[in-house]
Formats: sequence, C-alpha cells, structure tokens
Amino acid sequence: YELEHAWVYVGEEGQVIRGEASWHGRYHDMRHDGQLALEGDHLVLYSEPGKHAFAPTPEWFQERRRRSKRSPTSALAGIGGVLMTHYLEGRVICTPL
Repeated sequence: YELEHAWVYVGEEGQVIRGEASWHGRYHDMRHDGQLALEGDHLVLYSEPGKHAFAPTPEWFQERRRRSKRSPTSALAGIGGVLMTHYLEGRVICTPL
C-alpha cells in the first residue's frame, strides 16, 4: 500500500531546519529556491490534487503537468474507494459515498 510521507527535521532550539517529503515513490528536499516554506514554526507543503505527491510549492505540479500527458483530477476521482488491505482493517471505516 503506497502512502506518502513528510519528514520535518527540528534543531536543538525547536526550529525547523530541514524538510523532506515523498513524491510518487521517491523523496525530495522541500526547499524551493533554497528556502523552506514556513508559517511560524510549521513547514508548509502542498499535496497534488487527486494524486499522491508533496511539494514545497504548487509550481512543482505545474512543471510536471507540462511534461506529462496525464490528466488532472476529474469529477470521478476517488470513485473506486480505498483499497482495503489487511493492514487497514479496523483502522479505516468503510462508508457509502
């Protein structure tokens, strides 16, 4: 089962010093133009609509769309529900649409 992750590295003084996040099976440094996007002491990340990827700025998704012929999210996104694996049984409750 593929889930995306974010790692936030915190320095001795409690400040965010580094961020990494997964993107379609790989992980990347979450600095954009050498800077982390912070709101106060929280790392700001963006999730690609209808997909599974994190980025430090929506510009990353726009660049990917220019190179990829895949369509963005449509009204049918998620219609197939969640793949209920043994790992998720009892942790995720199935509900009708």
